[in-house]
Amino acid sequence: MNTLSAYIAFLAVIMACLSVSQPSLAADIKGSVTTQWLHFPDSEPENHSFGRSVTLELEAYHRFDSNVEFVGDGILRMDDKDAGRRRLDAKEAYLKSSYADTDFFIGNRQVFWGKAESRNIVDVINQRDTAANTGQTEKIGASSLSAEGFIADAEWQVFYLPAFTEQTSHDPDAHPSAGLRSAAALFSRKDGKNADDFAARISSYSGNWDYALSGFYGTAREPLRSVTSAGLLQPRYVLQRSVGLEGQYTSDEVLVKLEGLAGVQGSSDFSALVTGIEKTFYAVGSTTWDAGLISELQFDDRPQAADELFGVIGVRLTLNDTQDTSLLMLYSSDREHDQTLTSLEASRRLTDAVSLVVNASFFNARTPSSSFGMLSDDDQLSAQLKWFF
Repeated sequence: MNTLSAYIAFLAVIMACLSVSQPSLAADIKGSVTTQWLHFPDSEPENHSFGRSVTLELEAYHRFDSNVEFVGDGILRMDDKDAGRRRLDAKEAYLKSSYADTDFFIGNRQVFWGKAESRNIVDVINQRDTAANTGQTEKIGASSLSAEGFIADAEWQVFYLPAFTEQTSHDPDAHPSAGLRSAAALFSRKDGKNADDFAARISSYSGNWDYALSGFYGTAREPLRSVTSAGLLQPRYVLQRSVGLEGQYTSDEVLVKLEGLAGVQGSSDFSALVTGIEKTFYAVGSTTWDAGLISELQFDDRPQAADELFGVIGVRLTLNDTQDTSLLMLYSSDREHDQTLTSLEASRRLTDAVSLVVNASFFNARTPSSSFGMLSDDDQLSAQLKWFF
């Protein structure tokens, strides 16, 4: 355990002691329990075609005085078959203090950077929890020292990240998986997981435009993968130096979105871009429903990308009912229409304390050796029932 992680664990113990011994200092605590059912209709016989998991999430907040507060958000995920999905993580566990209009943080944080819908290439602070089977939304807490504040109308953020976390992965007989066991990860930086990462971002607005500029120096969040002579799938994490650009134009009915990323990964220059438009039609067919039409273009010449160029179209439905019912459907295709991905997410509150989320993803590829071709048996249907307390 690195020094910062040890400090966070010590802090959590102190907070627990305060909560028990001095009720007046007790933290505000809330939580949820999520049960997820998974089905893989095209699963190979040697792999699991069904899966089930339970996730306990606890969130805590306590203000010590007018200047110091504690925020915690931890998860415990258990899976009946896939050991790669079992996880205990402090998604957030930090102290925040403010001095002279600047906020300072120490501990695990979750931060989102980006504007696009289909993919966020500038979102570099947190590692993705890819084994969560919920798309790109789940992240792993990033241990960091950070600060943020305002200069006139511009917000700035700086991060020092002293500990790296690998992406989560599935068992070889689970999904999605290439059917190969994982080898120990390799790192191009001599300090490996303990190499220091640095990031900064400044964002502002002008009229209908929001924009941001960011920089990153550290270990790339997504690894390069290769198969060893022993038949193991080996991830390799390389150094990334990059500059990111974000922009969004907002009107009553139209969003224009842009994310750009350029720099050096390992010893190679790279560039990536996601841009698109979303137009919303309100009160469709004299109902309370709103429909948003989405069109985005993805370009990425890094070797981790499934293909250099993808087009994405989709629709977002918001029913504006008391149950907060919504649906998002996206269809992605490479330029040759060789690889396609269709994804669906629908959510609805069943009661004040229970919500339901349904997800589906379907891969299709004409070339078996392509990125999506290797996922031909990983089509997925899932349902999540979440109870808040």
